[in-house]
Amino acid sequence: MKRVFALILAFALCFGLCACGGGSTESKDSPEDKVSSAVISRITVEILLSYDTNGTPTITTYVDEIGNNRYEVTGKVTVYDKYSDSYTGKYDAEVEYDPATGHCDVDLDLGTLYKD
Repeated sequence: MKRVFALILAFALCFGLCACGGGSTESKDSPEDKVSSAVISRITVEILLSYDTNGTPTITTYVDEIGNNRYEVTGKVTVYDKYSDSYTGKYDAEVEYDPATGHCDVDLDLGTLYKD
């Protein structure tokens, strides 16, 4: 009886493992999502290299398609320094998206951040 129960348990575990697999590893993000993520990553790196910040900046993005796989991204950045003073500024970016590779070429114009 114990062997039959162990065999049933083994089949149930194997079936459970098979049911969990088969998921696609491809991202289902839209081109706009990928463009927005690329701009946010680029801004975050620029902020961390240029400012003495306390944490991750808050970034808003507005994405508009201006041509075939070309996007214009605008928005606002808010960051806090180590003294908890907030700095805010606007940015503009033009992004060329390659759908074959998912690569985004970001041309960023991050304006000066002003103390609030």
